[in-house]
Amino acid sequence: MSEHLLTSSNNSTENEAEHSSRAVRDVIIGDCLIFAAQTVAAAQFVLEDKYVGGLDIPALEAVGYEGMFGVIMLGLLLIPFNFIKVPKPFSDNSRGTMEDVVGACVQIKNNLLLIVPLIGLIISVAFFNFTGITVTKEFSATTRMVLDSLRTLIIYLFSLAVTWQKFYWLQIPGFILLVFGTLMYNNAFLPLFNCCKAKRAARRESAAKPQENASSTEE
Repeated sequence: MSEHLLTSSNNSTENEAEHSSRAVRDVIIGDCLIFAAQTVAAAQFVLEDKYVGGLDIPALEAVGYEGMFGVIMLGLLLIPFNFIKVPKPFSDNSRGTMEDVVGACVQIKNNLLLIVPLIGLIISVAFFNFTGITVTKEFSATTRMVLDSLRTLIIYLFSLAVTWQKFYWLQIPGFILLVFGTLMYNNAFLPLFNCCKAKRAARRESAAKPQENASSTEE
């Protein structure tokens, strides 16, 4: 009996250690993927700034080129992705593949309401790309990245409102720093600084006038 208890406790300890190591590995892999995705997105924005602004391409035309390229590229990649086997963190379908086109079509057939969020996603991405390229063309890719960072704040507030995410107090100073940096970059505080500077100059002038009047009367 004691041997059985020791064996079960050892197995549970090993399972907990394996689960914790797997969790750490998943976090590291997730951070690396996020960094790679942000690097690719930044490169895309810089290229858009160079070619869309330099060649004076209309924003709607650029969105059309990107959409056509995305449909062709992803349509071709779906063919091998539908057969490539990947481990659990990278696959959430019963076949264990990177993508499951047949399963997605079956789900849409069984529940036609799934078409509604799909259409909403297409429309929102189209508007997002159009406004993003417009900002890049009129200002710069850096301004687009700074403004795009505020999207995270909106998503975070919405997730808290619908209880999709738990509240952590460390996120508050992070978002405050994010918003403050965005406002500083866009010179949102510049009128306030100029107003304070003008008030200081007016006070100095008002304080200097009595001294000048006193010196003139003494003469």
